[in-house]
Amino acid sequence: ILNMTVVSTGVRVIEGDRAHVLVFANQTDTKVATKQTDSAGAMFAVDLLRQGDQWKITNIDTFN
Repeated sequence: ILNMTVVSTGVRVIEGDRAHVLVFANQTDTKVATKQTDSAGAMFAVDLLRQGDQWKITNIDTFN
């Protein structure tokens, strides 16, 4: 079971209805059989497009 909690975000660029946001998160991975849990940090970038009053994700970059 993988859980992710967003710790912080930062808007890198916002132009009109488009934005590029950096996301910092904590992840925990629990193996069901052994109940062993591992934790790690994660960072990724998200491109967003505003449609009406909502922001929609158009791309996620995991820097791989």
